[in-house]
Amino acid sequence: MDDDSTLTRYIALDKFYYLLRKRVLSLPVALAFEKTDVNEGRFTTRYVRKMRDIQDSLRREQAVRGTHSADEFGSNLASISDYVDEELSVAIAWAVAARENAYVSCWTRNEGEHAKMWDFFGDGGRGVAIRSTIRKVRNSLENVMDPYSRVYDDGERLDLVEGEIFYARQKLDRWLDERNIEQAHLLPLFFLDGGPGSFEHEEEYRFVAYDLSEISEAAADILNGGVEVRGNIVDSLAQRRKAIGFLDRHVNVTVNLDFLMTEILLGPAMQPSVAKTVEQEISTRGLQFPVTHSRL
Repeated sequence: MDDDSTLTRYIALDKFYYLLRKRVLSLPVALAFEKTDVNEGRFTTRYVRKMRDIQDSLRREQAVRGTHSADEFGSNLASISDYVDEELSVAIAWAVAARENAYVSCWTRNEGEHAKMWDFFGDGGRGVAIRSTIRKVRNSLENVMDPYSRVYDDGERLDLVEGEIFYARQKLDRWLDERNIEQAHLLPLFFLDGGPGSFEHEEEYRFVAYDLSEISEAAADILNGGVEVRGNIVDSLAQRRKAIGFLDRHVNVTVNLDFLMTEILLGPAMQPSVAKTVEQEISTRGLQFPVTHSRL
């Protein structure tokens, strides 16, 4: 996808009015998605196996390039298995920390309309759909600040990573092939493993704002609290109980609505009187983007 590719976001009418009046985009913490989607960012068997493969591969490569031969490394696999598990625990801790310290803006790259998207995200078709582009959303989010920063008292400007969501039918390797291995902790934020057909219709394009120093601090806390990897099962229940207090975290960024929005679609189930009120609200605020009605 190029920077001028169309993105769409379906939202309920009350959220659209909030956006018009406050002129802010709100990015919830990634962990909050668990409230509506139990598969969001889960550490599935598939994910843990992949992380184990990564760590094992790195250890083998290190041994072959270092002082040991491949045969010597093979004979010592049992003796270093604990070290590999330790490395895997570190990788998992970073991934857990990323979910608790990263903020997400979700869009769809499907340029058409989709009834399921209207139903689930657009209040049963009574909401609106915001049209924009990758470039416009990226530029609108480039100054998002972290009010929860433990490292900087006045908050810190967050880094932004973006990309298409990958789904269960696709290999994890495809995402990792496009990223530096050091970003593997962000993988649960870009891979949904809910089973074939669960999410593909969303064709999601996601922006994730995060501060690496915050994730590092949180990962250290998680490791101190204990993250145990048994086979392909991650046990971090104590940390999950602790994280409940993070569910309402979000960050806001002020946006230029005329710049961000290229078009507004009014939902297919919106009453004519409501549609007229929406159009008047947009006009009253001097906004210039076109408003059209759903074609469904």
